[in-house]
Amino acid sequence: MKVTASKTTKKDQQDTPESRFNNAWQRIINQRKKNQQLQEKMTQFTESAMAQLQAPEQDYASILYAVCEQFLVFYQRKSLSNWQRETLMDWFIEHYQFLRSSPFTSHLDLDNLGMRCREAIVNINPEIAEEVEQIWPEDELDIEEDDLEYEDTEDDEPSMEDMFEFLFAEFNQNEADDGKNTAEDAFNEFFRQQKAEHDRQQHEEKELDKLMKTGALNKLFRKILRQLHPDLEQDEDRRKAKNKLVSQLTDARDNGDIGTIFTMYAEHVGESPLLSLGDVDLDNATKVLQRQFEQLRNQKDDILFEAGPISAAIYSRFHRKSAKASQKAINDHIQELQQDTQSLKEFITYVTSVTKLKPYLEERYESQFFAPF
Repeated sequence: MKVTASKTTKKDQQDTPESRFNNAWQRIINQRKKNQQLQEKMTQFTESAMAQLQAPEQDYASILYAVCEQFLVFYQRKSLSNWQRETLMDWFIEHYQFLRSSPFTSHLDLDNLGMRCREAIVNINPEIAEEVEQIWPEDELDIEEDDLEYEDTEDDEPSMEDMFEFLFAEFNQNEADDGKNTAEDAFNEFFRQQKAEHDRQQHEEKELDKLMKTGALNKLFRKILRQLHPDLEQDEDRRKAKNKLVSQLTDARDNGDIGTIFTMYAEHVGESPLLSLGDVDLDNATKVLQRQFEQLRNQKDDILFEAGPISAAIYSRFHRKSAKASQKAINDHIQELQQDTQSLKEFITYVTSVTKLKPYLEERYESQFFAPF
C-alpha cells in the first residue's frame, strides 16, 4: 500500500513531499525483501555446499592429521640437525593451525595432537619445558616458530635474513622519512572525514528522535498495537504470532525504524499512514528513511557475519552469479582436495625414514630464502 493520501498525477508524484516520502518508504520495503532473500539464499547455498564438501574435506583433514603424527615421530629422532628440527616443527605448526581453523575436524582429537607436540618438544629440549607450557597453554597450540629457541651447535655466522635487514635498513629509513608528511596529511584528512560523518549522523539522530516523539507517530504506534494485542486472541498459536509482531513493533519504535512502523501500519491497520501523520515534517522524515535505506543496502557484510563464520566463508568462497558457475567452483575445489589427499597419502607411504624426509626439509628450508618478494 502506498502512503499517499490522495491520487496524484505521475508528474506530481515527482514533486510533492508525499511522493518523495512514499518513494523512500517503498525503497526500504524492497531492500528489506532483498536482504531477506539473501539470508535465505545463503542458508540454502551453504547447506548444499556443506553436504558436498564434508566427506572430501574430512578425508583431507584425516590424512593431514596422520602427516602431523608422522612429523612428531621424526621430530624426536636424534639424527636431525637443529635447522632440520626447526623446519619440521614449522611445517607441523602450519598443518596444525590449518586443522584448528577447519570446520571439518570434529572427528579428530586435535587437543591430543597438541599435547603430544608439547611432549615431543620437551623430550628434545627439557630445559625449555616451562617456556613451552607458557606459550602453549593446555587448551590451545598457537605459536610461531620464533617462539621456540634452540641451542644451535653450528657456527654463529649472520643469516641471510640478517644481511638483508642490514642492507636495506638505511633505504627503508629514507623511504619512511620521505613519506612522513604524506602519511600525516592522509591521517588528518581521514579524521576530518570521520568527524564530518559523525556530525552528520548526530544531526540525523536528533531529527529521528524528534520525529519519533511526535504525537502523530505515537498515534500510529498505538493504533497498530490495538490491532495486534495478543489478549484479544483466544487461539494459542495466533496469540504467539501476535506476541512476536508486538515485539517486532516495539523494537522498531525503540530503534527509530519508522520504515517498519509505516509498513506494519499499512499491513495491519489497512490504510495509508499519511492519513494519521498530520503535519509531520515529511522532508525530514524522508531524509531519515533515505538514511535507513542506505543502512539496509550496506547490510550485506552484516548478513554474512550473522550467518556465522563457516557459512560466510563457504558463501564467499564458492558462490557465483549463476548456479552452474557456483557448482563448478565447488567441483573444482573437491577435485583439488582429492588430489592433495592422494599426494599426502603417497608422502606418508614413501617417507618412512629420516633419510627420505631430509630432502623435503632441505627444499622447504631453502624455499624460505628464495620465495618471491
